[in-house]
Amino acid sequence: MDNETNTTPALDPTAFGLVDPTAFDLEPANTANPYATNTRDELESALTRATERIGTLEDENRTLRFSQIDGDDSRLTDFWEKARRIAQHAGFCTEYDKIAMALGGPARQLDWSGVVNVAVTVTVPVPVGGTATPEEIENHTMDYSVDDYDVWEAVENAIGSMTRHDIDDRTTDVYSLEVTDTEVAN
Repeated sequence: MDNETNTTPALDPTAFGLVDPTAFDLEPANTANPYATNTRDELESALTRATERIGTLEDENRTLRFSQIDGDDSRLTDFWEKARRIAQHAGFCTEYDKIAMALGGPARQLDWSGVVNVAVTVTVPVPVGGTATPEEIENHTMDYSVDDYDVWEAVENAIGSMTRHDIDDRTTDVYSLEVTDTEVAN
């Protein structure tokens, strides 16, 4: 047997459809290990913290994926706003109101106007007079009468000269509210 050198022919990478790596001007990647100077205890501590953080994030993820979200949760603000606009546009405001109330979502806000009947009690001086004894006058036990005409005349006279300060001692009873108009608040 001859002493021949056993050589393997060089492979041409382009022959197999591969890109010639020498065609790129690449610098070798920095393969230095950033943790090479850390001690084993430091690395184990970092691994423990990372493992705990992963556990915390998995718990939060599970909570967010599977827990019940209340209707008034701030994460649903955009949802409720879009649902309100769609319901308003499609004429389903009553249905929206029922769903929002059942799920704890925000109620629609409406501007409204109406009328209310107000009964106001105002004290006005009505002139009276007559004849009485000094004792009756002192004890305020004298007889007098007031007719509707005298009261009405006193009210008319008082209203003409009243300011808002004159009515501060009033009693107001509000009843029979009647809403005459509503419109969606902006």
